[in-house]
Amino acid sequence: MARRRPAAGTILVVRGKGRYGGKDRTTYIPAELKAILRGYIDERNRHRITCPEFFASVQRRAGIRQGTLKRLVQLVRPAAGVRFSLHTLRHSYVTWLLRSGVPIHVAQDLAGHASVVTTSVYLRVFDEDKRAAVEKLRL
Repeated sequence: MARRRPAAGTILVVRGKGRYGGKDRTTYIPAELKAILRGYIDERNRHRITCPEFFASVQRRAGIRQGTLKRLVQLVRPAAGVRFSLHTLRHSYVTWLLRSGVPIHVAQDLAGHASVVTTSVYLRVFDEDKRAAVEKLRL
């Protein structure tokens, strides 16, 4: 079965995180990230990489494997000065969506969660949120 091409400004996640091999979903790319990814696309084209996976190996001319992503994280982590993993990045994304005011049902769909209950786990109350709420009070 041929994979559909994602629309401009989107990423098609194939067999994303989840039970039974995950599910496909479309996610959207913010304008700032689009500009960064444009350079990567130019490099892909320069190396004549045509595989359907977005992130690809120049040597294999095929999509990179999960182990490669994990190794990249291990290489980047010291320079970032922050401990993180691929899973932490996923959690950070969903938390950022919700803290930015994205409705929970939209964050649920972007994260690929089957239930809004799963997404609600990310609705923690942060000290800075409590402080900001109290500072808005007028006596």
